[in-house]
Amino acid sequence: MFLWRKLSFFIQLSPDNMYLQSKQGAKVELSLFIVFTLIEITFCHGAVIRVPGDQPTIQAGLNSAVQGDTILVAAGVYEEYLTWPQLELLTLQGENPVDRAIVNPPSEHRCLTYTPDATGSEMFIKNIRFSDSHPYDSGGALSIARSNVHIDNCLISESGCTRGGGGVYFKQCIVEIANSTISDCHSVEEGGGGFFDSCVLNLSDTIIERNDTGGGSYFTSNGLGLYLSNCSGKIEHCIIRDHSDWYFEGAGIYSTGGVDIIGCVFQRNEQWGSDYFSGALHTGTCLIKDSTQVSHP
Repeated sequence: MFLWRKLSFFIQLSPDNMYLQSKQGAKVELSLFIVFTLIEITFCHGAVIRVPGDQPTIQAGLNSAVQGDTILVAAGVYEEYLTWPQLELLTLQGENPVDRAIVNPPSEHRCLTYTPDATGSEMFIKNIRFSDSHPYDSGGALSIARSNVHIDNCLISESGCTRGGGGVYFKQCIVEIANSTISDCHSVEEGGGGFFDSCVLNLSDTIIERNDTGGGSYFTSNGLGLYLSNCSGKIEHCIIRDHSDWYFEGAGIYSTGGVDIIGCVFQRNEQWGSDYFSGALHTGTCLIKDSTQVSHP
């Protein structure tokens, strides 16, 4: 595995003008500043840290990791709330892709939080179930900012929060989610399943189902499945289903940006109480292609 980093810097030449002799004999004056751009390739042959073999808990594994390591977690229930370390590249992976490792935090805590000090992290998360997480702030199970996030074969379920993003909350991230499920999550504000704020999103082969928003019988918020604020990217070959409540917009997906919808299935996403609001999908300018809508009163 390797990490690309683009380094740019200036070299100042002598105060006297410099000249380059051309083939035609004319002198060409050079600029006083030359910009050099280098592409640095850092190869990361990381170690594998096994939990609970090498470290007793997932957090202990994360704390002991260095750049490029993989935290490999055995099947089981881990009653922890995790803080991602300040590393540029790290993988958290369940050992068994079928019997996923389960992160189930104590009351009023979140499964996983990451707010970078500076540049952010390249985060790989695979074969993990995040569930039963109920913090007070945004992001019921996951809250991640300013990072590149790759999530594969994960289940995010039965979580909630008092603000936006009952399942997940991403801000200013590049997010890739594949072969995963976000289900049965709740937020008081927008995005029952997930709130994506100013992100580049690539969501594929994923199920978004039975998520909800609101704080009472007549207080609901938009985007029960997903709420996408000022995002770009695509949602491809996904199933968005079984979201319904009163007086809101975009029961399945509410998007204010330009996220394309390709080859998706929308099932039983409903709004009740008005013919004005949208049921399955509320979106801005985007491409909608090869998608199916089924039963959306």
